[in-house]
Amino acid sequence: MKFTVDISRKGFTVIRASGQSSLVDYLPRTKYDYEAQVNGRQSSIIMACVRWLQRTFPEAPMMLERQMTTGEREQVNDHNLLRLLNSPNAYYDGQLLQSATIADLTQTGNAYWMKVRSKAGRAVELWWVPSTLIEPWWPWQSSDVFIDHYIYYPGTSPVNVPVEDVVHFRDGFDPANIRKGLSPLKSLFREMFTDDEAANMTASLLKNMGVPGMVISPDEGQFASETDSKATKEWFRQHFTGDYRGEPLVMTGPTKVTPFSFSPQQMDLKSLRRIPEERISAVIGVPAVVAGLGAGLDRSTFANYAEARESAYESTVIPMQRLSASVIKRQLLTEFETNIDGWRVGYDLSEVRILQEDENKKVTRVNQMVAGGYLSITDAQRMTGAPVDESQNQYLRAFNLVPVPVGSAAPEMLGPAKRLHLKGGEGSGNFGHEGRPGELGGSGGGGGGSAQTSSERAARARNSYKPATVQAQRAGERNEKVLAESINGKQQTDNAPFDVESGDNVIEVKTIVSGKNDKITMHPESLARKHEAARGKMAHTVVFDNRDGSIYYKQGVGSFRLTTMTRLGSAADVRGYLK
Repeated sequence: MKFTVDISRKGFTVIRASGQSSLVDYLPRTKYDYEAQVNGRQSSIIMACVRWLQRTFPEAPMMLERQMTTGEREQVNDHNLLRLLNSPNAYYDGQLLQSATIADLTQTGNAYWMKVRSKAGRAVELWWVPSTLIEPWWPWQSSDVFIDHYIYYPGTSPVNVPVEDVVHFRDGFDPANIRKGLSPLKSLFREMFTDDEAANMTASLLKNMGVPGMVISPDEGQFASETDSKATKEWFRQHFTGDYRGEPLVMTGPTKVTPFSFSPQQMDLKSLRRIPEERISAVIGVPAVVAGLGAGLDRSTFANYAEARESAYESTVIPMQRLSASVIKRQLLTEFETNIDGWRVGYDLSEVRILQEDENKKVTRVNQMVAGGYLSITDAQRMTGAPVDESQNQYLRAFNLVPVPVGSAAPEMLGPAKRLHLKGGEGSGNFGHEGRPGELGGSGGGGGGSAQTSSERAARARNSYKPATVQAQRAGERNEKVLAESINGKQQTDNAPFDVESGDNVIEVKTIVSGKNDKITMHPESLARKHEAARGKMAHTVVFDNRDGSIYYKQGVGSFRLTTMTRLGSAADVRGYLK
């Protein structure tokens, strides 16, 4: 590869020796070298942010996927790369390796791993190398080589390390040396210096009893020689500072002691220290409240703290994971796979606590899905971790909704007069409101006052019951007639509580005409009315499945799955279950 671009023409000039950068950076509008006066690893603000990243980053384990010939991706849990990352060497594990890597990358913009190879040339160990001990090197005279090798300074003499034996993580590019990443701290030297000076000033004031000094002078008309002044100063320091603070002072001559001090309020440097906290945490990408810094805690609540943690993970940790995964794929997976195009290296975020949905919010969301009719009760129980009751595997949907397949015309609807016989209230013929799509319910509630007008009852019917097509209604009526004739019973009118009666037996008849659902349902209010009407009698449920001609029986009334009912050979078999 040959590099022909003269980067000195791209808006900046690079000053460097062979393979090294010698650019001295100064912050804008100052010639003071703040960089020489600060150390990022000794800044409490920086370390608070770095420590949060170190604790949080390893929480998501590394994962590996490969693309199958079908185009689908398969997760690979047993691979030499994963084993090497989990146990890089005999002295520390993968979490410690990642923790050190993130700290270096955050502070210097670079992080390095060195590969140790077996005699066969395979990478068998990984070692973290501090970024201060290794540098990329390239021949200044040649534009054909981006990086020729790395120079490692273990403490004795420099060691040349081949490029293929180093895994180099970069945070962007440093304009002063595009072979290295850019340290975010370069723009923060002044803020770091400000915070260090504020800390030193506070410590010095506290060390000196909270005062910058005290004036001790002879009273009016008295004089002290220079020797006496020095002796008095030393005597006062030995007897009234440090552990002797608060001791009584007794002078042998007329003396005026004038304290020159600051009150605790005047010594408060909190506001001065907040600015560096805000700037440094912003550049690193960890909100002050997440790092536990005062600039964030002053305005912290439980709600915004949780949001800040999630934001920090999504805007800082996840991009760092993507960067890390990309480098590992290009510079380490190639040790084990000849073709890495179909492979994906990433991090498993499914168990990261910060990204998990709040349980209260989750329950509220699931409840809304159940109320909306597109999530079953049993699925909701599984999603919320509640005990699953399979008998509740049903949807809750409004009675006045009619399912219409996509692309089909609206079904022919029965008018109110045809839907109901309005003689005694809430009868519903063959399509009770307890039915589901494709299912015709049996009789309605029965009873009711005849004082209501027909229009009032029709309005109630329109608002309370699911309408059915003419064809479906007729199918239900035919099945009721077949059953009544088969058991020598009597088919009831539409407003009766049950569809068929035979002696002391009352029978609810259901007809399934379409759909894939194998369950019949009954609304709790309808069920209560039927129980009231069946007092002193034996109640039964018979289901005609017109989809395949099957007939099912169950003693009692309610919501049943066909698999829990007895399958009959014919409608006449119902007689064997009557009392």
